[in-house]
Amino acid sequence: MSHQRRVPEFGLNSTSMSDLLSPALSNAVFEVLHEKMRSLLENDMSLMQQLVSLSDKVNELKVGMRRARSERKLSGGNSSEDEEEARLRSEVREIQI
Repeated sequence: MSHQRRVPEFGLNSTSMSDLLSPALSNAVFEVLHEKMRSLLENDMSLMQQLVSLSDKVNELKVGMRRARSERKLSGGNSSEDEEEARLRSEVREIQI
């Protein structure tokens, strides 16, 4: 009875897998994986920064819309304020697309 562990994904036991990869090839594979992982982490950080920036811009637009709406209510509905709110709504729609 063998004490070798089976690796079901490959149908190979662990000792035969290590025999397939020379130390140099193994190092090269791990280097490629390391580089891919680093690249993915950098991409994640960039996407997170873009998401935070987008969230900040949306919040700024929401505040601007509320301010325009409040000012319009106080002034009785000036058309220039209606235009400002329409512009802000248009910017929000562009961001959502």
